[in-house]
Amino acid sequence: MVKKMKIMLVSDSHGNKSGIEKIFEKYKFDYLFHMGDGVKDLGLFANLENVYCVAGNCDVFSAEGEEKIIKLGGYTFLITHGHRYSVKSNLNKIVSRGKEIGANFVCYGHTHNANYIESDGLYIINPGAFQKGKCVMLSIDRGISIENIVIE
Repeated sequence: MVKKMKIMLVSDSHGNKSGIEKIFEKYKFDYLFHMGDGVKDLGLFANLENVYCVAGNCDVFSAEGEEKIIKLGGYTFLITHGHRYSVKSNLNKIVSRGKEIGANFVCYGHTHNANYIESDGLYIINPGAFQKGKCVMLSIDRGISIENIVIE
């Protein structure tokens, strides 16, 4: 059974701690995924059960791994920063990894450019740079909806 849920997607916060706080103050969501480069910006929010994060190439001293496979509500999510998959060149490696693990969603960052692609039932989402306030609300109900949000 597929569970209705809202997931806030954030990446590349690079010091935007106040923006992270605003997300928790202003938006209702079931989960938050941070795809690296600023994991420390989560502060105490990182300890919440509904927050998942991975280290990016700038998260040098982070104890977080570089990718996580998360199963929620009947879906499988791959979250990763993307630098190990050469996402600035193309998405071939990250798409292959998503398919290899049977993911429904691949969420990544690193490029600082928002991107959304659906290919053969695999949703590939980059929320853009949260350093500039960009993030995405992924809503799953009877369908999939992607809402681009800018936090000022």
